[in-house]
Amino acid sequence: MDSLRSALFVVFNTFLAILFSSLSVLSAPFLSPHYRQRLASGWVLATRWLLRTVCGIRIEVEGAHHLRSTAPMVVAANHQSQWETFFLFHLVHPQTTVLKRELLRIPFFGWALRVQKPIAIDRGRASQAIRQLMRAGSEALKQGRHVVIYPEGHRQLAGQLGEFNAGAASLAIRNNAALLPVAHNSGDCWPAGAWRKRRGVIRFVVGAPISSAGKSVRELNEELMDWMHEHYPRIQSPFSDHTSRFDT
Repeated sequence: MDSLRSALFVVFNTFLAILFSSLSVLSAPFLSPHYRQRLASGWVLATRWLLRTVCGIRIEVEGAHHLRSTAPMVVAANHQSQWETFFLFHLVHPQTTVLKRELLRIPFFGWALRVQKPIAIDRGRASQAIRQLMRAGSEALKQGRHVVIYPEGHRQLAGQLGEFNAGAASLAIRNNAALLPVAHNSGDCWPAGAWRKRRGVIRFVVGAPISSAGKSVRELNEELMDWMHEHYPRIQSPFSDHTSRFDT
Protein backbone atom coordinates (compact mmCIF):
# COMPACT_ATOMS: atom_id res chain seq x y z
CA MET A 1 0.00 0.00 0.00
CA ASP A 2 2.85 2.40 0.79
CA SER A 3 4.23 1.82 -2.71
CA LEU A 4 0.91 2.68 -4.35
CA ARG A 5 0.45 5.76 -2.18
CA SER A 6 4.00 6.88 -2.93
CA ALA A 7 3.53 6.41 -6.67
CA LEU A 8 0.40 8.56 -6.59
CA PHE A 9 2.25 11.17 -4.56
CA VAL A 10 5.04 11.33 -7.15
CA VAL A 11 2.51 11.88 -9.95
CA PHE A 12 0.56 14.63 -8.17
CA ASN A 13 3.67 16.25 -6.70
CA THR A 14 5.29 16.44 -10.14
CA PHE A 15 2.24 18.33 -11.35
CA LEU A 16 2.50 20.71 -8.38
CA ALA A 17 6.20 21.25 -9.05
CA ILE A 18 5.58 22.20 -12.67
CA LEU A 19 2.64 24.44 -11.76
CA PHE A 20 4.19 26.34 -8.85
CA SER A 21 7.69 26.61 -10.31
CA SER A 22 6.24 28.05 -13.52
CA LEU A 23 4.17 30.53 -11.52
CA SER A 24 7.23 31.45 -9.44
CA VAL A 25 9.43 32.14 -12.44
CA LEU A 26 6.79 34.00 -14.47
CA SER A 27 5.62 36.19 -11.57
CA ALA A 28 9.06 36.89 -10.07
CA PRO A 29 9.64 40.20 -11.94
CA PHE A 30 6.39 41.56 -10.52
CA LEU A 31 6.62 40.33 -6.92
CA SER A 32 8.61 41.52 -3.93
CA PRO A 33 10.77 38.95 -2.07
CA HIS A 34 8.01 38.74 0.56
CA TYR A 35 5.37 37.66 -1.94
CA ARG A 36 7.76 35.38 -3.80
CA GLN A 37 8.25 33.47 -0.56
CA ARG A 38 4.51 33.50 0.10
CA LEU A 39 4.00 31.82 -3.26
CA ALA A 40 6.58 29.20 -2.30
CA SER A 41 4.65 28.70 0.95
CA GLY A 42 1.55 27.92 -1.08
CA TRP A 43 3.50 25.20 -2.85
CA VAL A 44 4.65 23.78 0.49
CA LEU A 45 1.12 23.76 1.91
CA ALA A 46 -0.20 21.98 -1.19
CA THR A 47 2.53 19.37 -0.83
CA ARG A 48 1.77 19.01 2.88
CA TRP A 49 -1.88 18.33 2.01
CA LEU A 50 -0.75 15.68 -0.50
CA LEU A 51 1.47 14.01 2.07
CA ARG A 52 -1.39 13.74 4.53
CA THR A 53 -4.13 12.80 2.06
CA VAL A 54 -2.20 10.43 -0.19
CA CYS A 55 0.65 9.11 1.99
CA GLY A 56 -0.86 9.33 5.46
CA ILE A 57 1.95 11.57 6.72
CA ARG A 58 1.13 14.32 9.22
CA ILE A 59 3.35 17.29 10.07
CA GLU A 60 3.55 18.61 13.63
CA VAL A 61 5.48 21.67 14.82
CA GLU A 62 6.49 22.36 18.42
CA GLY A 63 7.93 25.69 19.54
CA ALA A 64 6.89 27.74 16.50
CA HIS A 65 6.53 30.77 18.77
CA HIS A 66 10.33 31.02 18.87
CA LEU A 67 10.17 32.14 15.23
CA ARG A 68 8.25 35.30 16.11
CA SER A 69 11.43 37.21 16.92
CA THR A 70 11.76 40.39 14.91
CA ALA A 71 15.55 40.09 15.01
CA PRO A 72 17.05 38.01 12.19
CA MET A 73 18.61 34.74 13.35
CA VAL A 74 20.74 31.91 12.00
CA VAL A 75 18.46 28.86 11.83
CA ALA A 76 20.35 25.56 12.12
CA ALA A 77 18.53 22.29 11.37
CA ASN A 78 19.55 18.67 11.01
CA HIS A 79 19.28 17.20 7.51
CA GLN A 80 17.55 13.93 6.57
CA SER A 81 15.44 14.44 3.45
CA GLN A 82 14.10 16.88 0.89
CA TRP A 83 11.12 17.70 3.07
CA GLU A 84 12.79 19.87 5.71
CA THR A 85 14.47 22.05 3.08
CA PHE A 86 11.05 22.51 1.51
CA PHE A 87 9.02 22.94 4.69
CA LEU A 88 11.32 25.52 6.27
CA PHE A 89 10.60 27.82 3.32
CA HIS A 90 7.08 27.96 4.75
CA LEU A 91 7.96 27.91 8.45
CA VAL A 92 10.70 30.57 8.50
CA HIS A 93 9.84 34.07 7.18
CA PRO A 94 11.63 36.04 5.77
CA GLN A 95 14.62 33.88 4.99
CA THR A 96 17.55 32.92 2.82
CA THR A 97 18.59 29.27 2.59
CA VAL A 98 22.13 27.96 2.22
CA LEU A 99 22.21 25.11 -0.30
CA LYS A 100 24.49 23.41 -2.80
CA ARG A 101 24.49 25.16 -6.15
CA GLU A 102 23.78 21.95 -8.11
CA LEU A 103 20.18 22.13 -6.93
CA LEU A 104 19.64 25.23 -9.06
CA ARG A 105 20.15 23.13 -12.19
CA ILE A 106 17.19 20.82 -11.54
CA PRO A 107 14.42 21.57 -14.09
CA PHE A 108 11.46 23.44 -12.60
CA PHE A 109 12.44 22.91 -8.94
CA GLY A 110 15.84 24.53 -9.41
CA TRP A 111 14.35 27.40 -11.38
CA ALA A 112 11.92 28.12 -8.54
CA LEU A 113 14.77 27.94 -6.03
CA ARG A 114 16.76 30.50 -7.97
CA VAL A 115 13.86 32.96 -7.70
CA GLN A 116 14.18 32.80 -3.88
CA LYS A 117 17.78 34.13 -4.04
CA PRO A 118 19.43 31.38 -1.95
CA ILE A 119 23.08 31.27 -0.95
CA ALA A 120 24.22 28.60 -3.41
CA ILE A 121 27.66 27.29 -2.50
CA ASP A 122 30.16 25.01 -4.21
CA ARG A 123 30.89 22.30 -1.65
CA GLY A 124 33.91 21.21 -3.66
CA ARG A 125 35.64 24.50 -2.79
CA ALA A 126 35.42 24.63 0.97
CA SER A 127 37.37 27.84 1.61
CA GLN A 128 35.48 29.71 -1.10
CA ALA A 129 32.16 28.37 0.23
CA ILE A 130 32.95 29.64 3.74
CA ARG A 131 33.82 33.12 2.44
CA GLN A 132 30.63 33.19 0.39
CA LEU A 133 28.55 32.09 3.39
CA MET A 134 30.05 34.79 5.61
CA ARG A 135 29.61 37.52 2.99
CA ALA A 136 26.14 36.63 1.66
CA GLY A 137 24.84 35.41 5.03
CA SER A 138 25.92 38.61 6.76
CA GLU A 139 24.23 40.68 4.06
CA ALA A 140 20.98 38.72 4.44
CA LEU A 141 20.99 39.20 8.22
CA LYS A 142 21.60 42.93 7.82
CA GLN A 143 18.59 43.06 5.50
CA GLY A 144 16.45 41.49 8.22
CA ARG A 145 16.26 37.94 6.83
CA HIS A 146 16.88 34.74 8.75
CA VAL A 147 19.57 32.47 7.29
CA VAL A 148 18.69 28.75 7.21
CA ILE A 149 21.67 26.37 7.34
CA TYR A 150 22.04 22.57 7.50
CA PRO A 151 25.39 22.24 9.33
CA GLU A 152 25.71 18.48 8.72
CA GLY A 153 26.33 19.29 5.06
CA HIS A 154 24.52 16.27 3.65
CA ARG A 155 21.54 14.09 4.47
CA GLN A 156 21.89 11.59 7.29
CA LEU A 157 20.21 8.26 7.91
CA ALA A 158 16.98 8.41 9.87
CA GLY A 159 17.83 8.02 13.52
CA GLN A 160 21.28 9.56 13.21
CA LEU A 161 22.89 12.95 13.71
CA GLY A 162 26.07 13.87 11.88
CA GLU A 163 28.80 16.24 12.97
CA PHE A 164 27.84 19.89 12.67
CA ASN A 165 30.34 22.10 10.88
CA ALA A 166 31.01 25.51 12.39
CA GLY A 167 29.49 27.62 9.61
CA ALA A 168 26.24 28.42 11.41
CA ALA A 169 28.00 29.30 14.66
CA SER A 170 30.59 31.43 12.86
CA LEU A 171 27.93 33.38 10.98
CA ALA A 172 25.92 33.99 14.16
CA ILE A 173 28.94 35.25 16.11
CA ARG A 174 30.17 37.47 13.28
CA ASN A 175 26.79 39.22 13.18
CA ASN A 176 25.96 39.07 16.91
CA ALA A 177 22.87 37.07 15.94
CA ALA A 178 21.12 34.32 17.86
CA LEU A 179 21.31 30.71 16.72
CA LEU A 180 17.91 29.02 16.44
CA PRO A 181 18.04 25.19 16.59
CA VAL A 182 15.51 23.03 14.73
CA ALA A 183 15.31 19.24 15.09
CA HIS A 184 13.07 16.94 13.04
CA ASN A 185 12.59 13.30 12.07
CA SER A 186 11.62 13.70 8.40
CA GLY A 187 13.77 10.74 7.39
CA ASP A 188 11.42 8.39 9.26
CA CYS A 189 8.65 9.05 6.72
CA TRP A 190 10.63 10.42 3.75
CA PRO A 191 13.88 8.38 3.73
CA ALA A 192 16.87 9.88 1.94
CA GLY A 193 17.41 8.42 -1.51
CA ALA A 194 14.11 6.50 -1.50
CA TRP A 195 10.95 7.33 -3.44
CA ARG A 196 8.64 5.34 -1.16
CA LYS A 197 7.10 7.30 1.70
CA ARG A 198 6.03 5.79 5.03
CA ARG A 199 2.88 6.60 6.98
CA GLY A 200 3.54 8.42 10.22
CA VAL A 201 4.23 11.80 11.80
CA ILE A 202 7.06 14.17 10.91
CA ARG A 203 7.78 16.31 13.95
CA PHE A 204 9.65 19.61 13.98
CA VAL A 205 10.94 20.98 17.28
CA VAL A 206 12.00 24.64 17.27
CA GLY A 207 14.18 25.50 20.24
CA ALA A 208 14.66 28.77 22.08
CA PRO A 209 17.22 31.07 20.43
CA ILE A 210 20.76 30.46 21.64
CA SER A 211 22.66 33.69 22.29
CA SER A 212 26.02 34.03 20.56
CA ALA A 213 27.19 36.89 22.79
CA GLY A 214 30.58 36.35 24.40
CA LYS A 215 31.00 32.84 23.02
CA SER A 216 33.65 31.29 20.81
CA VAL A 217 32.66 29.46 17.64
CA ARG A 218 33.50 26.16 19.29
CA GLU A 219 31.42 26.91 22.38
CA LEU A 220 28.38 27.95 20.36
CA ASN A 221 28.63 24.97 18.03
CA GLU A 222 28.91 22.59 20.99
CA GLU A 223 25.85 24.20 22.59
CA LEU A 224 23.94 23.64 19.34
CA MET A 225 25.04 20.00 19.18
CA ASP A 226 24.12 19.44 22.83
CA TRP A 227 20.62 20.77 22.14
CA MET A 228 20.24 18.49 19.11
CA HIS A 229 21.36 15.40 21.01
CA GLU A 230 18.93 16.24 23.81
CA HIS A 231 15.84 16.87 21.68
CA TYR A 232 16.21 14.68 18.59
CA PRO A 233 15.95 11.27 20.35
CA ARG A 234 12.50 12.04 21.74
CA ILE A 235 10.99 12.62 18.29
CA GLN A 236 12.66 9.90 16.23
CA SER A 237 10.76 6.75 15.34
CA PRO A 238 11.85 3.49 17.02
CA PHE A 239 11.74 2.00 13.51
CA SER A 240 14.18 4.49 11.96
CA ASP A 241 15.81 3.10 8.83
CA HIS A 242 19.61 2.98 8.81
CA THR A 243 19.97 1.25 5.43
CA SER A 244 20.25 4.07 2.92
CA ARG A 245 21.66 7.53 2.46
CA PHE A 246 21.86 9.81 -0.53
CA ASP A 247 24.13 12.84 -0.26
CA THR A 248 22.72 16.23 -1.20
